[in-house]
Amino acid sequence: MTTTQSILTIFAVVWGTMVTRFLPFFIFPEGKKPPEYIIRLGKGLPYGVIGLLIIYCLKDAVFSSYHGLPEFIAIFFIYIYVLPAATRTWYQQNLQKASQPGARSRPPWAPKRGSRNPPKTTSVH
Repeated sequence: MTTTQSILTIFAVVWGTMVTRFLPFFIFPEGKKPPEYIIRLGKGLPYGVIGLLIIYCLKDAVFSSYHGLPEFIAIFFIYIYVLPAATRTWYQQNLQKASQPGARSRPPWAPKRGSRNPPKTTSVH
């Protein structure tokens, strides 16, 4: 590479880094609430990335003799530290929802309470 090409490459990398770092602040300003799917991505994506890294780590692993020992140690620590954190977050969110007045425990696919018209009852005096 010539000096000019090196300088242009450095500027291109700096510009690309700055755009990817500052663009979310322009798209989602502080006073504006981000869309629901962005919030869901922010909650679930870190665990997905960890899973992807585990798969990537194990794709070329040789599990014979002691060659797979570092991979097994890494999986053990992920199981001990990451999985309980994900489960605890899910449990705390459900616990907070259940502690709200009038809330009942139901799976996400179940219809909301009161979504159908209740049958009218007549009272006999």
